[in-house]
Amino acid sequence: MNQLGQECDIYEDRIASIDKEIARYEALANMNNNELHRKVESMAEEAEDLKKQILLSTDEVNDVQEEFDEIQQVVMDLVRQFQLAKFSTKVGQRMQYSDETSFNENNITMYLSELEEYFATLITYIAT
Repeated sequence: MNQLGQECDIYEDRIASIDKEIARYEALANMNNNELHRKVESMAEEAEDLKKQILLSTDEVNDVQEEFDEIQQVVMDLVRQFQLAKFSTKVGQRMQYSDETSFNENNITMYLSELEEYFATLITYIAT
């Protein structure tokens, strides 16, 4: 009995959903050409706005990547200078630097922490 009641509730929900769909299609059928034309123009404007937002987002991503590339070059140069000066420090994790190295949001903090350790050791050395 309980199962039949649940099935009835499910069917009633499906009927209500179907009734809403029918009403929506009837409303579309009753629209005149002007209303349809306005709806199409509205949707076209919305699509154009979405395209503009996508382009802006793409530009922002490109800007961030360019900033990462600039930071990467500076970090690589500074670490190499420390290494050429035979400056020794206890770096927790030495990072690899090559032309194939690329900074991204996942690894940039590790590269910067290595540089930070060099600077901390340099400051300690100068202070003593």
